[in-house]
Amino acid sequence: MKLYFIGFTDDDGENLDLFVNADSPKDARKFWADYYGVLEDGDDVESQPVRIWEVPDGKTPGAIDWDSMKCFVCSQHHSNETTAA
Repeated sequence: MKLYFIGFTDDDGENLDLFVNADSPKDARKFWADYYGVLEDGDDVESQPVRIWEVPDGKTPGAIDWDSMKCFVCSQHHSNETTAA
């Protein structure tokens, strides 16, 4: 299990960021969607344009540099992106 940070702002400007414990970025996105209830009937969680970062294990004290985290980008592009699994 890993800790993920999901970043998303809806069309009204509401911040729907969330930390999620999950086995994969795909599972993290599903937990995020369930938590906020962002899906309408027939919507696919894969269609939500979120950015997902895998948070390091926290064994080293100090600040975490954004560029050091693996970013899984869905429907958006970012410099350190990989495909969400």
